[in-house]
Amino acid sequence: MTSDVLEQLTGLGPFFALDSHQSACTSPWQPLASLLEAAMLERRTAVVARSLASGAGLDPEQVEARVAGSVSQLGLMARLVAPWLGLAALGSPPPMQLADLRWIPAAGSGFALSMDSTVLRSGRTLSLADSVVVVTEALLAPVVQAIGGSPQVLWGNVASAANGAVSASRSTRPDLTAAMRRAATVLIEALPLAQMYTGEVGGAGFRRRSCCLLYRVGAASPRAVCGDCVLMRRGPRFT
Repeated sequence: MTSDVLEQLTGLGPFFALDSHQSACTSPWQPLASLLEAAMLERRTAVVARSLASGAGLDPEQVEARVAGSVSQLGLMARLVAPWLGLAALGSPPPMQLADLRWIPAAGSGFALSMDSTVLRSGRTLSLADSVVVVTEALLAPVVQAIGGSPQVLWGNVASAANGAVSASRSTRPDLTAAMRRAATVLIEALPLAQMYTGEVGGAGFRRRSCCLLYRVGAASPRAVCGDCVLMRRGPRFT
């Protein structure tokens, strides 16, 4: 894989950006697996709870732990799914797995992400179907398992993340949107839970069949929901 491919990923937007590192990378880079340690997940969830509370005029203690955990995981999935979708749209889906990724710890979801240069330089790419299996089993599933909670919510967040990446590509690389939509559709339909959405991935009519629980924050009546939420018709839309 050439540096041009990584530059094109960066051009898609910050959530698509991917660096490369030597196998024995050093600080500040850390194995991505460290992000899934209980203490780290608790800290990130607490940061999200404070942010949600601030936006809604609440105390952090008033934000349910499961809501903050879901929103935190949604942001994390957006950061992990987008680079894979970008590579797939560019025709170079590698075997993307947790063990080959590093990150620079940061409170938000826009953290720096890097992949082992040995994997990138090998030029090894997979068919879209095979790459979906690897990214699901060796990257996304460990995150879902580490966070815990409702599988419908957490895997639904993966679907939302993929849909969001496709939507974002329309403004940065519209020439890649169709290819990214195909990759995202294959990914979502291969996730452990069946029939996770209605409509077209990346389209205005996309709706997931579960909820990220963000609607439970705040006292608005009706409470606001995300644009792709199963509850969208019951409340105003988040922008």
